[in-house]
Amino acid sequence: MIGRVYKITNAAESIVYVGSTTESIHRRFKRHTYGFKQWQDGKADRCHSMIYHSFLKHGIDSFKISLITEHEIDNPRQLHEFEQLVIDQTSCVNKNAAYRTDEQHREMVQQHYQRNRDQRLEKVRQYSGANKEKIKARMSERIECGCGIILSRGNLAPHRRSKQHLRWMEEQT
Repeated sequence: MIGRVYKITNAAESIVYVGSTTESIHRRFKRHTYGFKQWQDGKADRCHSMIYHSFLKHGIDSFKISLITEHEIDNPRQLHEFEQLVIDQTSCVNKNAAYRTDEQHREMVQQHYQRNRDQRLEKVRQYSGANKEKIKARMSERIECGCGIILSRGNLAPHRRSKQHLRWMEEQT
């Protein structure tokens, strides 16, 4: 499959957006245009591309698309790697990374978890407080474990650590 890295620029080339696609760059620009119009008309709930704000400010007709590179790729992840190389070498309006290594992704998830820990805990507290009866009913629901024991859902985790269940698991392998 052929992957293309492109840029969208205004006439003065002071605004540069870098993207990638496996379709023709002109078809991709049409999809950017369509997405922008949907967002502008309020039919899209959020802006998916940072270039839309520039389209709004300067007028979409003042922008053009041009091909930077083409590559034979096996999967979209490879294409995103090429795109990220161009983003790193270009002063562009892109705010999101096109590609992250697994380590970078883990670090980003960990940072997000730490930043939002308090809000998440508060939501859990609110949900638990508002749904005590529902949670209690679900936890007391009787279920059958794969090993044949019938128990309440609330006791499933400790049961899975029991000698009886672990012995059954060994027999299954």
